[in-house]
Amino acid sequence: MNACEKVITDQSFDGFEGYAAAEPIFDVEARFVRAFQHSQAELISSAVSNGSEWFLCVVTGESGEEIADAVAATLSAQIAANENETVMLEDNVALAPVRVICGSGGRLTSVFAYFTADAEFRIGATNRLPNGVESPCSY
Repeated sequence: MNACEKVITDQSFDGFEGYAAAEPIFDVEARFVRAFQHSQAELISSAVSNGSEWFLCVVTGESGEEIADAVAATLSAQIAANENETVMLEDNVALAPVRVICGSGGRLTSVFAYFTADAEFRIGATNRLPNGVESPCSY
């Protein structure tokens, strides 16, 4: 989760140092994708670029309510410790809380946990919020 956050916030893959290359967890045409296998856990991370910036990073692997609860607790702790912002999504897909890291010039990174339509648990980091969700970051 932290390595994906770094890809979006810093545009850096330093958080994946020591990870092996892996097959991406999703296929997106006309995009650049890099994927990594965690060295000690059954986790795959995939990052997607539009050619000018990395805008999405997703972690998948472990599942179940226990991991979902642990990730939600971690996000809450990170929000409090770093004085981050939060937003609520009304899509019934993302688990609360959604962590929003505000950067300079209104730039943001959102970090969230969700279940796919196939009930797979994933953690995502991206540089945007869904349409209709107001950014808590000052411009």
